[in-house]
Amino acid sequence: MVPSAGHGPFELDYALALQRVAGTLTTIQRDVLAALITAPGDWISGGEIALQLGLRHHASVNTAVVGLARSLTKAVGAAAPSKRDDGSTPWWRVVAEGRYEGRLFRWRLRPKLRGAAIAAGMAAPAASVLPILPEEITEDPDEPRFEGAVARVLVNAYERDPEARRRCIAHHGTACAACERVLADVYGPIAVGLIHVHHLRPLSECGGRGHQVDPVTDLRPVCPNCHAVLHRRRPPLAIEELQALLASRLAPQR
Repeated sequence: MVPSAGHGPFELDYALALQRVAGTLTTIQRDVLAALITAPGDWISGGEIALQLGLRHHASVNTAVVGLARSLTKAVGAAAPSKRDDGSTPWWRVVAEGRYEGRLFRWRLRPKLRGAAIAAGMAAPAASVLPILPEEITEDPDEPRFEGAVARVLVNAYERDPEARRRCIAHHGTACAACERVLADVYGPIAVGLIHVHHLRPLSECGGRGHQVDPVTDLRPVCPNCHAVLHRRRPPLAIEELQALLASRLAPQR
């Protein structure tokens, strides 16, 4: 029996709530929501989402989920989830169900929220998922001294991303540079526009915040799966290495 938490219905009009908060959601909240929608097998951990989004730590994902949950609840005047024994509020239960797989805790988006988000066109990331500099992320989202800095840096960083993403995709297309798949060909209309954008050279090696990104030479479109695998190693795999790995796995066995 897999230990679980947060299962069962959570009474909330998600369609109405999303309609009311759509214009106020942050880019990272939208990208986390998209990652939950497209999670392989529906279940995904905060660490896996962070890896997909190029974030250094899953604390930023947790913060985005809590912020999304608070916004949805407030938008329709719903009650907060029941408090834990220690008096804290498990806000993530507004957004997802949860379960442990061994020591790893994974989320599954609540079905009614999934349906409402897909209907609202939130199944694809709102912006590129370029990695954030390590010094731009605090590992403790509850530390008051850093909360303002994290929000400010994330907004400033993501405000530049849509144009870099647009130029990268305009030049290279939406096919994954590693596996060559176009996700809309695999999943249909729900996956139109679903593509990540990958830095060929990690930002941490580019001289800091003053580095100017060339969307054509510095970035490549990659599907979420390939993007996650690229970042399974530090430094990340080169796209050519991943292509060779894919070729070796697909080669006929003698």
